[in-house]
Amino acid sequence: MMTFIEEYHEELDVMVPIPELALNAGEMMEEFLIRERGNIARAIAAAIELLVKFDVETIPCFAIKDTDLIFNTNRAEAVYSVDQCIQYFLEIEDYEKCARLTNIKSKL
Repeated sequence: MMTFIEEYHEELDVMVPIPELALNAGEMMEEFLIRERGNIARAIAAAIELLVKFDVETIPCFAIKDTDLIFNTNRAEAVYSVDQCIQYFLEIEDYEKCARLTNIKSKL
């Protein structure tokens, strides 16, 4: 079960719900990124949708539980991030999500 926290977005002056992912004790960041690839791809996809919808430069994406680490998505890296998400969703055959992300990419 994924938990969410609220992160304040100053430019929009709103609280944005983001997933809070757990880094296991002794786990290297690379291992974490592989293990949580699906949840990270979903978090990035959702963040980029908000980035385009609200026309902002950055938006919080996900947090690491029991730390102060908040990963953000920014417009400068959004095309690369969308391409990575599309690759993941192609691998799991979620073509509807791929189509949505391709549409969002055209708006970046």
